[in-house]
Amino acid sequence: MRAFCIAVVATLSLPAAAQVVSSFEVASVRRVVKQEGYTSISPSGAPHFTARNVTLSLLIQIAFGVDGDQVAGGPGWLNSELYDIAAKANSDAPLSYEQLRGPLQRLLQERFGLKVHRETREVPGYALVVAKGGSKLPITGEPGDEKGYVLRDAVQNRSASMATLAGMLTIPVGRPVVDETGLTGNYVISLKFAPMDTNDSGLPSLPSAMEEQLGLKLEPKKIRREILVVDAANKEPKED
Repeated sequence: MRAFCIAVVATLSLPAAAQVVSSFEVASVRRVVKQEGYTSISPSGAPHFTARNVTLSLLIQIAFGVDGDQVAGGPGWLNSELYDIAAKANSDAPLSYEQLRGPLQRLLQERFGLKVHRETREVPGYALVVAKGGSKLPITGEPGDEKGYVLRDAVQNRSASMATLAGMLTIPVGRPVVDETGLTGNYVISLKFAPMDTNDSGLPSLPSAMEEQLGLKLEPKKIRREILVVDAANKEPKED
């Protein structure tokens, strides 16, 4: 399993006069023949959209606002072939990821011949519940903060609701998680656990760490989930 470091970032709320962008004015899309450097994506709020060493699956997730486990179907290379993208709207106004979805969807359709449809399926997942000994989470009076960090061996957030924590836990467990704790308010999250891809860590496993450190646990549960099914996509993007 590839090591990762992911920042979970809140979706920016759009101001009343937010710019509406239907397509990019100019865009360069190329397939990466030999990877150099790491995967990188421009932050939300940047005036341009750039992505380096990204898979088409990741681009689909950004364009349609879905998680990786919500993308199904498509060719086998969807999660292996890498691409570089540099795209610019017709102004230098900052664009949130939400504002980029429309033009990025159109770009993927035009350059990759991407065709998708949505389905609702029942998939394996987990319910986040309070463990037998009760919650050990310190409550905070601060406003909720959807920004947090999911690392190979940690989940951290300074003021998270249980719904936010459930969303963050989907990354290390690789399945959807729904909040069924019944806990309201916001809490300090500081969870340290053994990386999923190692057997020689001195840290406890994720299930053990959750009970010991947070007083919470995950219970297997079937979850109804909206899935984005990829019907068609071309490996070689069209030139502009």
